Amino acid sequence: MAFWEAVATGFRKYAVFDERGSRSEFFWWLFFNMLVTIATLALDLTLYPDAPTVISGAAGLSLFVPNLAATVRRLHDWDASVWLVLLGLIPVLGWVAVLALCLMPGSKNTNRYGRKPHR
Repeated sequence: MAFWEAVATGFRKYAVFDERGSRSEFFWWLFFNMLVTIATLALDLTLYPDAPTVISGAAGLSLFVPNLAATVRRLHDWDASVWLVLLGLIPVLGWVAVLALCLMPGSKNTNRYGRKPHR
């Protein structure tokens, strides 16, 4: 899956928690989020030096559900429970654990969350 296709899928499936997502979809979406975060933080520091979280906070809130959905779909790709997302509540170590889980290859066949993603 290409970058813009992954971004479009992330917004199109912004609240879809019951399907599977490919690694490329997830990691391109993660890259897009990093770009949005960097850009909005730069805008914040330029426009609001005293309150540097106005724009980036709004962007983070607007991307929270799509990020959660993309992570859940990625975990579903290898037939994992949605509850593993809660590891992300543990600062740093939990984030690394969720990222490592998302790096794992998906199951090759159909699982309880559907057919294998195309890409």
